[in-house]
Amino acid sequence: MIHINAESCNGCGACVEVCPVGALSIVQGTAVADALLCRACEACLLACPASAISITALPAVMGAYAGLPALRPAPEVVRIEPPPAPEVAHSAALPALVAAVARVGQQWLPRVVEVASQVLQSKASDTKLSTGSRHRRRRGSG
Repeated sequence: MIHINAESCNGCGACVEVCPVGALSIVQGTAVADALLCRACEACLLACPASAISITALPAVMGAYAGLPALRPAPEVVRIEPPPAPEVAHSAALPALVAAVARVGQQWLPRVVEVASQVLQSKASDTKLSTGSRHRRRRGSG
């Protein structure tokens, strides 16, 4: 808690302006501290140009409560475990399935590519033949 020396205080109000909790006020030209609001942060002590403010020990009544825990308990830490990974059904069948797909791909993919190539080649040759012999006709003209 703070103590204000009334004889040294010049009533400038510098301490009132810096107090973060509003525990200080000027009464009849002298700074006065509210003991219930004061948190002993020492902001006023540093701001006082007259050095009229000092820190005092806690009163004897407050000393009896010094060993008690704070009013606000420490937060409880709650651990959240991630859900277990889902089990893959038929996991033994998966390698066999992959092997079967690979075999089908080896057998069918070359055939599909060959057929697609033949279709594209036949369309290309049809286009070359048809462009030279065909004339465009207008619709409606006889």
